[in-house]
Amino acid sequence: MEENYTVIPQYLRGSEYIRTPNSDGKYWARDQLQFIAGMKMHIYVLHDDTVKRPEFLVSDYKDTGDNIKVGNVVMSIFHRVAEAGESIIMAGNSDGDAPKVW
Repeated sequence: MEENYTVIPQYLRGSEYIRTPNSDGKYWARDQLQFIAGMKMHIYVLHDDTVKRPEFLVSDYKDTGDNIKVGNVVMSIFHRVAEAGESIIMAGNSDGDAPKVW
């Protein structure tokens, strides 16, 4: 799904990003993403608030109060600063059992 991000906050311009495919819209996982910050960096996470905010987001990130529209979904923007060498963990999108029916 191609999107033209023409209206984004200035602090996101020039950023690198990871975006999951549109076909993963109903993907369920307990997986987690983990990486080591190679240098001090600003990390932003866009979250669809039609679903519950995961614990890692609430505890480790601050809601900037800004939003961005991706397709037809309005996403809240969260931020944190990671120091060089810090381990960053982003938990999966569900803590419960796999849904029986999508």
